[in-house]
Amino acid sequence: MERPERTEPDDRTYVAHTGGGTDMDALIKALRHTNLGIRWRAALALGDIGEPAIKVLVRMLIESDHDIRWLAGSVLGRIGEPAIPHLIRVLSDPDYDTRWHASRILTGIGEPAIKPLIAALRNEDGDIQWRSAQALANIGEPAVNALILALKDPVWWVRA
Repeated sequence: MERPERTEPDDRTYVAHTGGGTDMDALIKALRHTNLGIRWRAALALGDIGEPAIKVLVRMLIESDHDIRWLAGSVLGRIGEPAIPHLIRVLSDPDYDTRWHASRILTGIGEPAIKPLIAALRNEDGDIQWRSAQALANIGEPAVNALILALKDPVWWVRA
C-alpha cells in the first residue's frame, strides 16, 4: 500500500500509523520530537498497537526525559492487563524512578494487577516485595485480602 505524502511535522505520526502495518521505529523517533503534541500522538499510536509495543514502552520508562517516561507510563496503563508481567519485572530495576513508575502504572491498572502483585510478594527481592505491597495498598479495597497476607510477611519492609 502506498503511503500518503504529507509534509507537515504534526503529520509524522499519521504517516507512521497508516497503511498495512505500523512503523514502530518512526513512532519511537516521534517520541523524541521537540513538539509535545507529536510525542503524545506517537505514544497514543503505540498504545493502539497494544501488546506488540509493550516492550518498547517498558524500555522507555528508563529514559532521562521525564515527559517520555510519563507518556510511556500513561500508554502502558492504557494497554492494561497485557503489560502487567512486564511491569512486575520492572519493579526490580536498579533505577528508583523506573521502579516508582512501574508501581504507579500497576496501581492504575487496578484489580487485574492484584494476582500478579500477590505473586510478586513472594519474590526473593525485598524491594520487589515492598513495591508490590505498596502498589496493592494504593489499589485499595479490592486488594485488602492481599494486604492482610503482606502483614504476615517475615520481611519487615513488606509489612510496613
